[in-house]
Amino acid sequence: MKRSHRVRLYALLLAVLVAAVLSTPELGGLAWHLRHGSVVKYKQLNIPVPLDWLVTIDSATLAMGKLGRFPWQDSPVSTFLQLEVPSPATAQFPYDKWREVQTKQSSALNFLLAGERKIRVMGQEQTCLEFTHAQDGSRQHIECVVPPLGLFASFDGRRRYASDFYSVLERTTGTPLRRSVQAPAPGD
Repeated sequence: MKRSHRVRLYALLLAVLVAAVLSTPELGGLAWHLRHGSVVKYKQLNIPVPLDWLVTIDSATLAMGKLGRFPWQDSPVSTFLQLEVPSPATAQFPYDKWREVQTKQSSALNFLLAGERKIRVMGQEQTCLEFTHAQDGSRQHIECVVPPLGLFASFDGRRRYASDFYSVLERTTGTPLRRSVQAPAPGD
């Protein structure tokens, strides 16, 4: 084989290899979605999963991460946690205390409260707190609470991916987990 043909063959093989490596996240995401679909059932919630995100679920939380093209990229991560909540008729969610705790915890991680954002989940307005990293304004931390679903959701990543997180949260559906009410003991 002539040298020029070998060089062209090697160049072609190298181009195919580079294209395969660069498309690996998309292929991994596509394979995951073919197997699991575009909505994940977590406890009593249905959480949509964007095409280029993957999900892991453990006993307590659902974590969703965007696939990064390169290992050194900071891929955003969203976390969803559903807890048992008291009946809305018997208790109101303590937003002020929640905000205070989230602000303190985020501050310890060098994130400063940038504002609140109202979103609609299952037709009801809910509150999210947005924090920006003190040294890197493109890094964002978001904490959201959806009391009717007993859902706490957070986002950590680059600001440009926050819209994916909000889209997922706004399209989440389900039913709340309720604490079972204990019957009063005789004589109470």
